[in-house]
Amino acid sequence: MDVPAGTRFKNLAIVREVERVGPNRRFLCRCDCGGETVKYLGNLRGGRSTSCGVFSCPHRRNTAAAGRAAVIAQRRALSLESAEGRMCHICGEWKAWAKFPNDKRRANGKGSNCYDCNNWRLTKLYFGIGKEEWRQLHDAQGGVCALCGEEEKRDARLSIDHDHSCCGPNRACRGCIRGLLCDLCNRMLGHAEQRAAVRARFLDYLVRRPFSSVSAGLAEPVLEDVAE
Repeated sequence: MDVPAGTRFKNLAIVREVERVGPNRRFLCRCDCGGETVKYLGNLRGGRSTSCGVFSCPHRRNTAAAGRAAVIAQRRALSLESAEGRMCHICGEWKAWAKFPNDKRRANGKGSNCYDCNNWRLTKLYFGIGKEEWRQLHDAQGGVCALCGEEEKRDARLSIDHDHSCCGPNRACRGCIRGLLCDLCNRMLGHAEQRAAVRARFLDYLVRRPFSSVSAGLAEPVLEDVAE
């Protein structure tokens, strides 16, 4: 089928055919901005090629902007986005905007994943276990700290404790995870774990109680009357 010169496809006009390989045909086209480009006939007919594609071409910018607007509108419709909130991409639950982190890259200034899902994603990245495995360990410990046996006093979940000698302090693998600790026990263990001298001094301090030996040689303080 011949495609005569001057045939228009959006902002492109056919100049001449330049190549034919089997069913594939390529045509030299002139854009309304004055630029020339070579396009496949299938892309011209399918609406995938609408301009010369040069960065300075105004038709290219308009097409790109319209495409972005269409994608954003489609995503907002799928996520049930409104002025009050949206549906999280990961958990699929509709939540208020306060449950989403700020993201300057987004048109509305908010991220697509809620705080909770972001935290679990980072937990999986740094510690190698996800939400379900954490819950299994949490239930196995009875929902309390594995050291002090108390619940976490902060408004947060129990921390994952791991052996720092295996993967270092900032990463963990399934082989070095030991259990779940409250924030206080996790901090104390982290302070004393790699310091054998500190652990020994802790025990010595609790047994020796320095003030007992000092107070034994001190007389009881005498309180003098103060004239009013």
